[in-house]
Amino acid sequence: MLFVSVISIFVLLSVDQIAKLLTVNIFALYEERVIIPDIFSLTYIQNSGAAWGILSNNTNLLIVISVPIIAMLGWLMLKSKKKILTSGLNFIIAGALGNLVDRIRIGYVVDMLRLDFLNFPVFNIADVMLTFGVLLVITDYLSDKISNVENKNH
Repeated sequence: MLFVSVISIFVLLSVDQIAKLLTVNIFALYEERVIIPDIFSLTYIQNSGAAWGILSNNTNLLIVISVPIIAMLGWLMLKSKKKILTSGLNFIIAGALGNLVDRIRIGYVVDMLRLDFLNFPVFNIADVMLTFGVLLVITDYLSDKISNVENKNH
């Protein structure tokens, strides 16, 4: 299971970094390209903070916070024997690493995805991975709770 996790994280991280590299090389800063009118567009921004601009201009603090969290998630992934939980942790680790690599390499995170129908910040593929991973972890947790309730009722 460890080999599959390492390969999964590497592939996911690569997809994120390639998308960011393409964004930086194709778009001018703040340039927007509408993909689906009023629904989805690509907009290149440089995010010096975390989600919703939290801790803006605190790149070093975000790096210091991220490293032990990623290490802890890696430890949990190594201990996990459950596929959904492990998959969720893989996505979370890959997403966290994607944004950490940006912060270390260039001092900010490259964001490019925008949902035009929502009042929502521009985000990136690593953020999507983080969100999907959290949903998988929640699914695993709820699945366990439901199983425990069913077992108590029998």
